[in-house]
Amino acid sequence: MRCQIAQILAPIVYFLNLAGCYKNIIIFINSPMKKNHRYYVYIVTNKRKGTLYIGMSNDLERRVFEHKYKLVKGFTKQYGLGKLVYFESYQYVNDAILREKRLKKWKRQWKINLIEEENPHWSDLAHDWYT
Repeated sequence: MRCQIAQILAPIVYFLNLAGCYKNIIIFINSPMKKNHRYYVYIVTNKRKGTLYIGMSNDLERRVFEHKYKLVKGFTKQYGLGKLVYFESYQYVNDAILREKRLKKWKRQWKINLIEEENPHWSDLAHDWYT
């Protein structure tokens, strides 16, 4: 998304640069207040109450795409896990890492209960992300 915005704004910023009034635009685009990093802890599966994988990412959409289309070798590719059934969002990376580690230590039934509290039908939460 940021690349798309940069592509759209590049000609405008270039024009303003020529006019000598670009500084406010650049400051606005790169403003720390505009950066809103999010970190996600997520669970993917292959079917209802099937194999579970817990992961963490700063780009949930990209990461689920990788799982769904088996682009990265590993556990999720081996077991065909590409159905996003649960996720949480965090502002700070350390919080997300800690939550991921804690969830991975949970008993399987606790994980199933967590999913079913928010997603009782085990619907793919990313079913319409890539259409």
